[in-house]
Amino acid sequence: MNKKIIRSLFAAMIIAGSTYITTFGAMASGTVVIGNQAISLDYANDVANFTEISNDIVSGGLIYVKNFEGNWIDNVTGKTVSASIIPAVAYKGNNKVVNYGAQDKSIDDTTQVAVTAELTAKQIINKYGNAVVYVEVSDKNHNAIASGSGFIVKSTGVIVTNFHVIKGSSYVSVTLQNGTKYDVKSVLNYNEKQDIAVLQLSNATNLSTVTLGGSDNVEVGDNVATIGSPQGYANSLSTGIVSGINRKNERGNDIQTTASITYGSSGGPLFDMLGNVIGITYSGFDSAGNIGFVIPINEVKPFLATSNEKTLSQINSATSNTVSFLPLLADVPQPTGLKYDNYVVSSDKDYVEYFYAISNSEYTDYAKLLNSYGWKEYNTVYDDDSNPISYFIKGDKTIGIGWIGANRTILGAIH
Repeated sequence: MNKKIIRSLFAAMIIAGSTYITTFGAMASGTVVIGNQAISLDYANDVANFTEISNDIVSGGLIYVKNFEGNWIDNVTGKTVSASIIPAVAYKGNNKVVNYGAQDKSIDDTTQVAVTAELTAKQIINKYGNAVVYVEVSDKNHNAIASGSGFIVKSTGVIVTNFHVIKGSSYVSVTLQNGTKYDVKSVLNYNEKQDIAVLQLSNATNLSTVTLGGSDNVEVGDNVATIGSPQGYANSLSTGIVSGINRKNERGNDIQTTASITYGSSGGPLFDMLGNVIGITYSGFDSAGNIGFVIPINEVKPFLATSNEKTLSQINSATSNTVSFLPLLADVPQPTGLKYDNYVVSSDKDYVEYFYAISNSEYTDYAKLLNSYGWKEYNTVYDDDSNPISYFIKGDKTIGIGWIGANRTILGAIH
């Protein structure tokens, strides 16, 4: 059965939210078939479409017109022809191609053709919420040290998330929307600079999965939705638009979005409104509230096609975060073998620019070392466990040293 459809009618169906269209035989009078294209009379008479239609004619193919008596006319002979000889056509538009088979039969045939319509945000979370997971990261003593999000790409328990979510972990587990919990068995592939990690769950079968789309045709203004676990609130839904593309930084070329991305959202999926994943959310500005950054999904796909499987301990051994000099603060001394986290607290010179989390046993020695390099301590506060956090100044630069708690928040107040 030849299911052909006019462009203007197709557009109207999408706007109306319908997902079905009747057969070619029932199309309105005035429809024109040019080669393998089907267009309406209104579309053909719109001057904005003249170039496209001219190109269709030049490309070749027979031309048929449906007259106002409902008969199909051969444009060359002027004779009435049977609808069954009309060639197969393809509707092209909205980044989709819908193909219709040959040999349309009659105006009375009511066979329907499925057409992809945009989903609402509610439909997206109802359809794919079970494929988005809460990721919990623990140290060697099984104390939680970080959390994030991820999404299932294979029913056998293959998860995509950000590398920074699992960095420094001894154990990682994920929790599904229904409360089922799985341990992470291994890391199938990763790239620290691109901030991508592909995880394999233990003993996972028949899991719900997302649908991967493409990111090359993403445009500014496209509507999008995210699902993640901001601040630990699993399966939180946020909507927005694509506010920028090809945002270049050290990580790569990012998609920018107004959808909310905050701590705990990292690793979650960014959906287009067809329900396809077009990226991984990984960074946002909490103070701005509507500036978030997303790794394009096409960067992720090569990591799914190959494997470089390692255990978490092997990963952490390879990415040990030993202190190195920071370009802005090149005169900060480097304690040998010190483990640390560094945080940009504020870009304003009146606040702490870099914060170092160090062990309590090294605190006094490092404070003395800073002092010998001209850094002057101007304030020290203590957390509830009497652990110090101190602030040092040198010229117009400010840094802090102290502890960072299991929830990745700085213990003590910033002054």
